[in-house]
Amino acid sequence: MKNLKFESPETLLEAYTLLEGNEGKFCLIAGGTDLIIEMRQKKLRPETETLINIGLLNELNYIREDNEFIFIGAGTTHAVLSGSTIVKKYARFLADAAASIGSPQTRNRGTIGGNIITAAQCADTIPPLLVLDAELKLVSSERERIVPIGDFFTAPKKTAIKADEILVEIQFKKPDTSGKAVFNKLIRRKAVAKARINFSAFAVQDSDGKITDIRIAPGSVTPIHMRFPEAEDMLVGKVPDTALVKEAAGKVSETMVKVTGRRWSTPFKEPVLKTMAERGLLEILEVKND
Repeated sequence: MKNLKFESPETLLEAYTLLEGNEGKFCLIAGGTDLIIEMRQKKLRPETETLINIGLLNELNYIREDNEFIFIGAGTTHAVLSGSTIVKKYARFLADAAASIGSPQTRNRGTIGGNIITAAQCADTIPPLLVLDAELKLVSSERERIVPIGDFFTAPKKTAIKADEILVEIQFKKPDTSGKAVFNKLIRRKAVAKARINFSAFAVQDSDGKITDIRIAPGSVTPIHMRFPEAEDMLVGKVPDTALVKEAAGKVSETMVKVTGRRWSTPFKEPVLKTMAERGLLEILEVKND
């Protein structure tokens, strides 16, 4: 294993200073659940000389709310996220996603910020955050910027974060209380397994049953994380019946194939994603009798 310098800043300001002086030859570590695996598999960036541990910074560990928004520190662990009364109240499906990740040991160490930054296709918290239209606060010693999570993933396992920036906060507007949301996950065994496919969606219907807002984000099915607007457009403004839900679920599966092309896994994923989408949509929609 490569010999690396290890820094453990006591404040965010100190962390920004360390990044500024390392000229990209560093890797941030919080929970370390992905990084340690990369090191063992010798996949760590070859230019990396220094690990900067930000996992102990209390400045990154919080969940709070105001009148409109929920704010989550990037250092918040999956265990804390899944047990948060605030998150359960306004976005239980995000808490469910966090609770599904790995083992208790992984959830106690891994962080929501790490789940986002690694940008793995199987990252479970990202589809709910896409559905929530979350925004990411990226900060360096010289600037602060807000990036919509939908614009953050630029290529497989690549993001828009700059070399001197730290993801410090995830924020999203409190969802409409009349809406319903879902997170479902397909894995090889009952626990401690990465998602083969997951599915997240949120929907609001008016008093007549018409869909006024619908957001759909499957996971582990496309090279980068994304919403599926074609399926959303099929549903918004309509009173759904089972036929329309089936058609929209088919569009979800069709969009996956359009984005990825036909691969060795397509014969499995194409029908399974369609079924998961149909079940998920039926779970959150009030469907009129046929």
